[in-house]
Amino acid sequence: MLYAKGEIDFNSLFLPPGASPSQDFQTWLWEAKLEHRFATTPFALFVKYRGSETKYDTITTFAVGPDTSTFERNVTDHRVLVGLRLFMGQNTLQSNDRNGATLDIIDPLSIQSGPLMVPFGFGAPI
Repeated sequence: MLYAKGEIDFNSLFLPPGASPSQDFQTWLWEAKLEHRFATTPFALFVKYRGSETKYDTITTFAVGPDTSTFERNVTDHRVLVGLRLFMGQNTLQSNDRNGATLDIIDPLSIQSGPLMVPFGFGAPI
């Protein structure tokens, strides 16, 4: 499980007067993985579920006159991945877990529902 919190800063030169120059966000990521290694081969089959949700704070924009608009945006992503892994030098899944190379690096900004994947927290296709 991963939690990330941040802020998106907008260029205040292009915002209408009274509009917020930044927007806060909170991102959660969760994963579950099932893997089976075949006894006589160096291959393992896996199924992985990954879910993520990013909640953006409410933005209020002011138009010319008394009209205001508010935007609330929550983005949720669910994915199921299926794959085949090749093990080189490790005899069991436990041995690979304890002694093998770890390449499961999670970057909070590259999460599918994160702020870099959903521009400005609103306006992206759903």
